[in-house]
Amino acid sequence: MMATIRSPLKCELLVVVFLMALLTLKRPVEGQDESQFVAGGLGGTRPADATAQAMANQVAGAVEGLLGRIFTLFAVQSYRTQVVSGTNYYLKVLIQDTENGQYVAHLRVFKPLHGEASLTGMLFPKMWSDPVSFDGYMSTAES
Repeated sequence: MMATIRSPLKCELLVVVFLMALLTLKRPVEGQDESQFVAGGLGGTRPADATAQAMANQVAGAVEGLLGRIFTLFAVQSYRTQVVSGTNYYLKVLIQDTENGQYVAHLRVFKPLHGEASLTGMLFPKMWSDPVSFDGYMSTAES
């Protein structure tokens, strides 16, 4: 039986090729949402758009019920998403009612692949400067 002996130069070349292959793997471009590259990762903060406001509108009644208030303003200011078996929307919402003025709440809304969005968590009250994250949400699931 004949053994193959690799020279140190060939081994170093293999290591260099391997490292170059790792460096050229698909990476996020600056400004691109990194959550699409990490399974289950939380994407960067985005300004409010029609999609985020639509998610908020679908759960506004549930939030009114939990807080016992009728809103005159329920406007998404910014949001983050997390792709799971559907999408979690983490929304920073500016809320106003006639009795208490304006305040901020963070909402977690789950939109399954098929079906309606539902409120799955809420942080209230929040400061305007508080970043939207996925930690500490009070569950709104019915027992």
